[in-house]
Amino acid sequence: MINSFHRKKIKKKKPIKEKNMKLSCSERRVITISLCLIFCLSNSILVIASPAKDLCLPDQRDALWEFKNEFYIQRPDWRMSETATEKWRNNTDCCSWDGISCDPKTGVVVELNLEYSNLNGPLRSNSSLFRLQHLQTLKLGHNNLSGTLPDSIGNLKYLRVLSLRRCKFIGKIPSSLGNLSYLSELDLSFNDLTGEIPDWMGNLKYLKVLRLRYCNLFGKIPSAFGNLSNLAVLSLSDNDLTSERPDSMGNLNRLTDFQLMLLNMSSLTYINLGFNQFRGINLKISSTLHFPSAMGTLILSSCNILEFPKFLQNQTSLYDLDISANQIEGQVPEWLWRLPTLRYVNISHSSFNGFEGPADVIQRCGELDTLDISSNTFQNPFPLLPRSTSDFFSSDNQFSGDIPREICEIFNLNMFVLSNNKFIGSIPRCFKNLSLSVLHLRNNSLSGVFQEESISVVLGSLDIGHNFFSGELPKSLINCSRLEFLNVEDNIINGTFPLWLRLLPNLQILVLRSNEFYGPISSPKDSVSFPKLRIFDISDNRFTGVLPSEYFVGWTAMSLVHPAMSSVVNIVDSMMSI
Repeated sequence: MINSFHRKKIKKKKPIKEKNMKLSCSERRVITISLCLIFCLSNSILVIASPAKDLCLPDQRDALWEFKNEFYIQRPDWRMSETATEKWRNNTDCCSWDGISCDPKTGVVVELNLEYSNLNGPLRSNSSLFRLQHLQTLKLGHNNLSGTLPDSIGNLKYLRVLSLRRCKFIGKIPSSLGNLSYLSELDLSFNDLTGEIPDWMGNLKYLKVLRLRYCNLFGKIPSAFGNLSNLAVLSLSDNDLTSERPDSMGNLNRLTDFQLMLLNMSSLTYINLGFNQFRGINLKISSTLHFPSAMGTLILSSCNILEFPKFLQNQTSLYDLDISANQIEGQVPEWLWRLPTLRYVNISHSSFNGFEGPADVIQRCGELDTLDISSNTFQNPFPLLPRSTSDFFSSDNQFSGDIPREICEIFNLNMFVLSNNKFIGSIPRCFKNLSLSVLHLRNNSLSGVFQEESISVVLGSLDIGHNFFSGELPKSLINCSRLEFLNVEDNIINGTFPLWLRLLPNLQILVLRSNEFYGPISSPKDSVSFPKLRIFDISDNRFTGVLPSEYFVGWTAMSLVHPAMSSVVNIVDSMMSI
């Protein structure tokens, strides 16, 4: 019904003259293509005809153009390409110029980078540069901006990065730089600056990178540098700075790269650059570095040094060397032991695994007194030490086999520490003839009876814990009147409680735990008194019986609340770690 109704209505309409309106398919296609071309062409014309809006503000463009014209640009013959400013074109959008970046919202210039642009001439105090008040990054390095650095630089109060490296500036560092409170990076390296490093630099709390290398600065590192809590990179090398560093620099927990080399040091004999409180500091040492040959002490501990300092070969007067707690790998160079006055060497807590040269290479160092090679990865052969050696520390390595009997030829040996290695066998009997005051053999695989013949009467500290010693505790220890620390824990030592130890007048720490001691620890006949004993550990044994209430009456030092007790505990910790 509906369809027929519509058909009737359509038939009643006035007939159209089909002859005049009817188009062929080809004619329709031509018209369609023509309309598309006209539409596209009209749009293109509109786009071309519409003027583009410059992002750069006119006052910013004028300031940049004037700044360019303040300098004479001299291009070297070898440089054929145009520099950044030579590509600038006036009356164009300055935000598209080389070396320029603008804020996309406001159009102000926020970055100006004209490094290596062959700018010649002074940076004037009234330079148009200082009209660019919104600059956040300014890099003018490697240009010939002779003269002094004007105070006007401090007017660019939003600066975050200021790099004026190799600009040939002279004079003092302007105090106006202290106004740049947002500064995070400052590089004034390779300029002919004079004077001391100003204290106000310590007020730049956002500073992360500070480079003042090759600036002819002198004096001390300001203690105010300790306030730069965000500082990660500090380069002060190749100045006339003293070797003294302020204690406040221990606060710089984020510092990862520290560079300091000292020039004009003909009278310098002591250098201490150790930074034990820092985390991950990297002290870079140049291979061409020259220290005065008369230098006596050099301390480079905890500096993340990766290579053994080769400049030491010329230090014929060096007697104290500490390069501990670094990241040096491989072997200790043979030439080190040829230094004629070397007496103290600390190369502990690194990654050394051996010594260059023959087995007796260290013996050639005839004046050596103290050698600390602990906490490395040294393996056999065990080094032959010179007879002048007094203190030798070799804990936490991988030495194995018997303890070398050659040690007994070192009659002046005072401290001998071999803890945490893989030694086997027994303690050499000849140790009785040495003047040992400290003997620590903790955590090895030593075994057998702890022989009386191996006890030095001048012992003050003895630690043979965590081994396989058996038998009874040698009573010759009663002759060690200086003994303060005795630890025999975790062995197989047996026998009754050694009451005779009470006769040691200076004994403060006694550890017998984890052995095979048995029986009562009290005696009805003998009084038990340890007048200076503060720490007493006999746990994990087979002691029996009853402890009478008056047993500890004579232990006066333990019963008192001693003000130094906390320090005694620290001493115990340090002794047991040696």
